[in-house]
Amino acid sequence: MKNKLVKKISRGERVPKYFGVSWHDHNTFYTTCHPVPFNIVIGAVRRTWLRVRFYYKPDIFDRAIGDAKTRGVELGMKNFFLQVMALFEVPYNLHEMLWDNCRETGSALPIYNPLWGAFLIKERNLLEEIRKESDERYEKQQNENSTD
Repeated sequence: MKNKLVKKISRGERVPKYFGVSWHDHNTFYTTCHPVPFNIVIGAVRRTWLRVRFYYKPDIFDRAIGDAKTRGVELGMKNFFLQVMALFEVPYNLHEMLWDNCRETGSALPIYNPLWGAFLIKERNLLEEIRKESDERYEKQQNENSTD
């Protein structure tokens, strides 16, 4: 006796009337069809069974692609971070300490943290004072050299 609730159609055939596609078998190129309300349920049960039976575990290539994407995002954040540090003229020896804090908070902008904002403003003022002192020393040396 032929089962009238399951129909297999090959490539190029029409889906029978009142039937819907449950799944497509890529090995035999047949499409299995069931009556319309049941095709969704039967297809979902089959997909669930396949997921349980053939559990997907990412291989080395999938993990490598994920790691590369993560490294790319982190490098982009670090590039933006270094641009901000250059804008605020922060000394290079503080970059790593600030970058570690940014990685922990997940933000490339330490300025949003009020503590770091105050720290950067204090450092900028300190840098301006150092720059003024060095300019004064340079002018003093130039004056001494010009008088000799």
